[in-house]
Amino acid sequence: ALPIYAVGKEASDVYCIYAVVGSDRFLRHQAIEPIIAQLETTMESLGPLRVDGASAELAEVLDELRTMSLLGGRRTVIVDDADPFIKNHRKALERYCSNPAEQGCLILACSTMPKNTRLYKIINEGGKALSCDPPTRRAISLSTPRSIRSPTRRSAMDSTSRQTGKGTRTIS
Repeated sequence: ALPIYAVGKEASDVYCIYAVVGSDRFLRHQAIEPIIAQLETTMESLGPLRVDGASAELAEVLDELRTMSLLGGRRTVIVDDADPFIKNHRKALERYCSNPAEQGCLILACSTMPKNTRLYKIINEGGKALSCDPPTRRAISLSTPRSIRSPTRRSAMDSTSRQTGKGTRTIS
């Protein structure tokens, strides 16, 4: 089962900045969906603007976030594959994330963002950073019952003989 990314049920749980970090694009998309749904219900958000991180211009993104909507609600900008965007505009993003526009919501969907960086700490302080990496093999094996993980040959033969009612023969 895929993890469910809870955002919160109160309007106060909606943040101006999100970092959705993970190597799997599908899981990042799954993590963004509840954020968008909550923004639309609690803040009457307009549909999000999606931009590609490799070609996004900082001025366009920040102008969109800072512009008041004529229809009310919150403007949302999702920067998909934001790694090059973050790399090229890290200082400006740190400044913006320290004092974000209240009428906007910035969602950075990136494959990596180390927890010891200044940007991560600023986002996590005033917003929310979600980690959505796929489960490791170890985590999967620990959550799987032992009988399913590695049935022994003997236990498999025993269960077969119990099901058919026939005894097993040994070859000498």
